[in-house]
Amino acid sequence: MEDGFIGYNRFLEGDDDAFGATVNEYANRLLLYINRYLLNLTASEDIMEDVFAELIVRRKKFDSEKAFKAYLFKTARNKSLNMIKKESRYEGEVPENEPDEEAIIEEQFLSKEKRQLLHFCIHELKDDYREAIYLVYFEELSYEQAAKVMHKSKKQIDNLVQRAKAALRTRLEREGIKSLADL
Repeated sequence: MEDGFIGYNRFLEGDDDAFGATVNEYANRLLLYINRYLLNLTASEDIMEDVFAELIVRRKKFDSEKAFKAYLFKTARNKSLNMIKKESRYEGEVPENEPDEEAIIEEQFLSKEKRQLLHFCIHELKDDYREAIYLVYFEELSYEQAAKVMHKSKKQIDNLVQRAKAALRTRLEREGIKSLADL
């Protein structure tokens, strides 16, 4: 199967069919990421389609796959936040935005019980901590790319990740897990 970033580059070179590889590789991950904000699968699908449509229209070139992924997730985040703001204007309130962390716990080697424990502990983290951990460890973005997505500096991302890991370590120790290696 063709890599999504390679498919996008082939699309830029004129192979319209190659864009499907990009959609196949990134659609599910983008959908899960967007749904963390919106908590509405139908609206999340609409935003995901908008992100891909923007790629088609803008035909922006990227130096690397990581830069490409950062662009996708930053665009998805911005569109999600804009929708939340738009909806809150009509509803008169800002919705509570508690992301569903179950979508980011994908490590198949963990037992069901340990996955649930890790889920519980990550869910207890502050929103910024969760998002930084998700982007850096699960989407494998660099600190600089995560900073762009979250509209923060690289140093702020470093601080968020370090604090998130310390908080996660404390919570896991409280549950009887002595180190992350025990997972």
